[in-house]
Amino acid sequence: MATRTGFAAELRLKDFKLLQGTAHSVSAPPPTSLRAIGLYDDFVDGKGRGRDFPAMIESLKGGSHG
Repeated sequence: MATRTGFAAELRLKDFKLLQGTAHSVSAPPPTSLRAIGLYDDFVDGKGRGRDFPAMIESLKGGSHG
């Protein structure tokens, strides 16, 4: 069951974007963060705002967001 008590997806997305910016500033772009950012962008833009990582996994498996 997805909860709203964990680290919110939009905060994790913000952290991934900070990581990407920092990595690019030292010419070391992390390729996996690009995919993660895309997944979190889609999740947050959908019904994932305020949800946590288990809800993200549930949505990737084809479940509902809540």
